[in-house]
Amino acid sequence: MLKPLRSLAVLFCLASVGACGSPAEEMVILDLARDLRAARVEAESRGGVRPLDPSTQGEHRVWLPAGQAVEFALVGSGAPFLELALVVGEGEPPSALRLEVWAMTESLSTPPRKLDVPDLRSAWLGAFKGRVPLPASSVGWRLRLSSEVPSPPGREEGFLLEGARVVVAAEGEAAPVPRGDSRPSLVVFMVDTLRQDRLGCYGDVDARTPAIDRFCEQAIRFTRAEAHASWTRATVASVFTGLEPPVHATIDRGDGLPQDVPLLAELLHEAGYDTKAVFTNSNAGPDAGFGRGFDHIDHLREEVTPEIHQPARRVVDLAAHWLEGRASSDPFLLYLHVTDPHDPYLPPSPFGPSRDADGVPGWLGTGNHMRRLERGEVQLEPDQLVALQALYAGEIEATDAAFGRLLQTLERLGHGENTAILLVADHGEEFLDHGRWTHAKSLWSEMLSIPFILELPGGRLGGTAVPSLVRQVDVLPTLLELAEVEEPPGLHGRSVLPLLGEELRFRPAFGYHDLAGSTLRSVRIHDLKLVGRARPDRTFEILGLYDLAVDPAETRDVAAEHPEWVRYLELLWLDRARDRARRYRPTEIPRHFEVQAQLEALGYL
Repeated sequence: MLKPLRSLAVLFCLASVGACGSPAEEMVILDLARDLRAARVEAESRGGVRPLDPSTQGEHRVWLPAGQAVEFALVGSGAPFLELALVVGEGEPPSALRLEVWAMTESLSTPPRKLDVPDLRSAWLGAFKGRVPLPASSVGWRLRLSSEVPSPPGREEGFLLEGARVVVAAEGEAAPVPRGDSRPSLVVFMVDTLRQDRLGCYGDVDARTPAIDRFCEQAIRFTRAEAHASWTRATVASVFTGLEPPVHATIDRGDGLPQDVPLLAELLHEAGYDTKAVFTNSNAGPDAGFGRGFDHIDHLREEVTPEIHQPARRVVDLAAHWLEGRASSDPFLLYLHVTDPHDPYLPPSPFGPSRDADGVPGWLGTGNHMRRLERGEVQLEPDQLVALQALYAGEIEATDAAFGRLLQTLERLGHGENTAILLVADHGEEFLDHGRWTHAKSLWSEMLSIPFILELPGGRLGGTAVPSLVRQVDVLPTLLELAEVEEPPGLHGRSVLPLLGEELRFRPAFGYHDLAGSTLRSVRIHDLKLVGRARPDRTFEILGLYDLAVDPAETRDVAAEHPEWVRYLELLWLDRARDRARRYRPTEIPRHFEVQAQLEALGYL
């Protein structure tokens, strides 16, 4: 027999202005009934925490049995206080119903702070509102609601919660980003396999990247930028869709982009943009569905030769030829995918070390050699590892030179004042940082930390460094906002423009690895990152917690020292695992001989 001790109507509000029920626009970010699967449930009696059938019990009702608790993680939104409102019925005081709230701070050096929450018993037999001040450094909060009354044998008792939800009042408007007189043209320069820490403007004092470094001086550099996976197709799909891999469904080798997911080029084409793409990686090219929406496409297919990839200088040559031949005055989207830093590492002269003059072995960094390294068939001496990384740096140097020529072409053709340019990478590369080679195997920072550099039209706000965490899913909404194009519903990404000139804002970044039976996951918020493995039952096996502020190479697991942070980040992952967005179905990539040979040459098969 189910016997509720009491029926409560509970409303938690995270408010930035005013109080709950104020005229400010509000958004429900947690509904206890809707989001129950995202919670950590502590069960000590039968039955379990569960939503009740709305057809018979009304909307938003949850049964919280005696001896059980639910926990949720919420991301900070700049709110200075949490407001708690309750309306309770008649009967005995709910002495065993407890609400606890912890504020999560941005650093492991400052432990989570348990907040003083009004005693729920004071709300009995009437309405109650209580305000809980939140620390300014909060990145989010962990909420725990528990029923601590014992359940008599043969009878299930507990609390019937009505309308329990968390509401965030609309954030204040950010300072407007200066705009030109007309919609800008947009350039996306996607660099394959580029680690963030191999650029001069991101701190590598030995990097030879003068063009990108000068670009940073007139652009906005996001110091914390994350990829969503460690291989090309999954990450570029997130850039093109604004969705994370489990939702856009392009996660395995045979998955192509779903036919019905809206893509960046399609949205801009429909808005009157002239769209052009040059692809050099077939893994994220027209064969996999990435050509949709582009009016003009050059697909520079891989060649089954030692070089394999078409060089960045040819990509820029084709882009320049197209720009010079345009007669239209419409704004354009120009997407260029360059692949030079991807192995094999064979930088063209004069970039990188010379295999003849500098004594670098001719076999080092070739495709065959890299595959043998990955299989563990050969080992490198320390000086050979240094030389291999120098070859990789040479490929980046060649990419930098091509990017500099692109910038010169845009300026020469008069596109400098009304063009937004984004340089971003799909993922990084590993050189035994965590015992592996190349990529597509893990979610460490050498894989996920990427450059994200945006130049606004006319170089507005140039030279700014923004510390807020941004993700690849943020590219699409950012470019659509610049183009004044309405974004499709259900995106995971948000425009980065409101972050400019604002105080630090916290957005979680989620990483996914679903290849060869692996189900690795990562959750990052600011400089704190949890790595784990997703189990079939949607629980999370913890592999490590890392503080990137003091340990950017992720060499020291501090999970045992900070269980409260492990719990919070795990709850964030549980919320994402139960994603409410529409999940698409991938298309099957045609496996004709040419594509098969290209993917094998890239090391993907």
